[in-house]
Amino acid sequence: MMGKLKKIDIDVEDLVYTDAVKDKVSKEVYTEIQNLKGKFDTMISNEQELNKLKTQSRDVQGKSDDFRIKYKNLTEIEKLKADLLGVLNENAALEQ
Repeated sequence: MMGKLKKIDIDVEDLVYTDAVKDKVSKEVYTEIQNLKGKFDTMISNEQELNKLKTQSRDVQGKSDDFRIKYKNLTEIEKLKADLLGVLNENAALEQ
C-alpha cells in the first residue's frame, strides 16, 4: 500500500510540476502541494515523538509503581537506613 501511495504521489507531483512550468496557477498548486507535504511530514514526526513520550511515561509509571510496591510505606527504606547505621556504628567501635 505504501508503495502504491508513493507511486501516486510521484505521478501527481510530476504532472503538477510539468504544468507548473507552463502555468502560473499550476505553479501555485505545486507550491501548495509542497507546503502540504512539509506540514504532513511535520505532523507525522510530532505524532511519532508523542508516541515515544507516551511510551517513556508508561515506563516511568511502571517503575514508580514497582518502587512503591517494593518499598511500601517506606518501611523497607527505614529498615535499610537502620541497618546501615548499625554497620557504621560497628565500624566505628572496631576502629576504636
